[in-house]
Amino acid sequence: MNVTNKPASRRPFLWMMIGLLAAGCGNSPSIGMKSREKKALNLADTSAVTVKVGDELFADMEVHESVGTDADCEISDPLVLGLIDAKLTYTNPDRMKPGITGGDAALRRYRFRALKAGTVELKLIVIFRGEVESSRIVSVTVK
Repeated sequence: MNVTNKPASRRPFLWMMIGLLAAGCGNSPSIGMKSREKKALNLADTSAVTVKVGDELFADMEVHESVGTDADCEISDPLVLGLIDAKLTYTNPDRMKPGITGGDAALRRYRFRALKAGTVELKLIVIFRGEVESSRIVSVTVK
């Protein structure tokens, strides 16, 4: 498809859709990588990844605190892979009102940066009502 032949008013929509597809949007937990080249790669089913120093990775995990679903992560060596932040984005922010149930469903995005060469284990943990329900380990090699 040739973007230049489309009316100017449709271009922002097209780029927004491309960005959402590249970011791997959806409700399933995922792990991704954003490199210096600004490429996004969905690594949801990956157990190992190799990145360069300075690259950023992310892990999206569903949380729903009123139901008892939460998430956490552990890094075996924070000198190799550092946690940048963990931001919560509500799925339905318009439902965050007194008397409306289910409004606190959210997606927590953990962002990490590769700091120095080495290999670490990134453990992604799903918590249900205070107990670990499941976990998954991703081996991250930084070169």
